[in-house]
Amino acid sequence: MTTPHELFRDIFASTGDRIAAFRAIREGFGLDFSQAKKVMLQAEGTASSLDEHEGRLADALEQAFRNLGDDTADQSHHLSKRV
Repeated sequence: MTTPHELFRDIFASTGDRIAAFRAIREGFGLDFSQAKKVMLQAEGTASSLDEHEGRLADALEQAFRNLGDDTADQSHHLSKRV
C-alpha cells in the first residue's frame, strides 16, 4: 500500500505541482492541514516535524532581522557622514 509520503513524492515528481500533491495526500488519506504539512516536509526532506521546521524558520527570521538592523545602521552611518 502507498504511504502518504510516497503519494506526495509520486505526484510531485510527475506534475511538479506541490499543491496538487498536498491536496492528494489530504484527500486520499483524510489528513488535516497540519498532518499533511508534516508529511510534505518529511517527504521533501525539509524537516522531520513541524516544530523543527518552525524552529528553522524562526532562526532564519531572527537572522534576517539582525542583518536588516545592521544594514539600516550602516546606511544611517553613511548618510550622517555626508551631512
